Amino acid sequence: MPLAWLLAALAGWVDAVGLTHGFHIYLSFMSGNTTNLAGFVAQQHWQPAGMVACVILLFVAGSVAGECVARPGWRFGRTVILLLEAAALSLAVALDRGLPAAFAMGVQTSVMHRSEGQSVSLAYVTGTLVQVGRSLAAGHFRIAGLHATLWFSLTAGAVAGMLLAGPSLRLAMVTPAIAAVLLAGIAAWREFASTRHRH
Repeated sequence: MPLAWLLAALAGWVDAVGLTHGFHIYLSFMSGNTTNLAGFVAQQHWQPAGMVACVILLFVAGSVAGECVARPGWRFGRTVILLLEAAALSLAVALDRGLPAAFAMGVQTSVMHRSEGQSVSLAYVTGTLVQVGRSLAAGHFRIAGLHATLWFSLTAGAVAGMLLAGPSLRLAMVTPAIAAVLLAGIAAWREFASTRHRH
């Protein structure tokens, strides 16, 4: 769960950057982007519609890339996924553009699908809140708490991104890029230690 919390916070930070640095587009929340896309198309605002469509396509492309790396049998799959995410976020810093961050958020969805036996979402919260409601209704309060902490982590990351990200997109993306590199290093160390333990 600690890794899931950190990744959810990172997604919240990146989403806040997309909303507050001239884009007004979500970089990880594709449900919101889909609604915005429909509105732009209905109003025949083709330029913003094209931008939102690009973000959605890049997110899907990132998800495809991440899932290809995450196939069973890849010993350091999680490390490679996080490095790919860090590379995409670093590209956003270098280009001073938000589009590569949408690819990074798609990649992030492949880092983990389950934690402590529960399905987890690392870049969006609608499904997480549904799981909170279902767990509460079933009386599974511990499971509801696990999902609630993911919601809280993403929210806290978004708040931090809005308050601390800096005056420019480039500065705003530095923190998540560094965080992804550090998480990749931690994942590599854990996967290497696990490999040594098995042998």
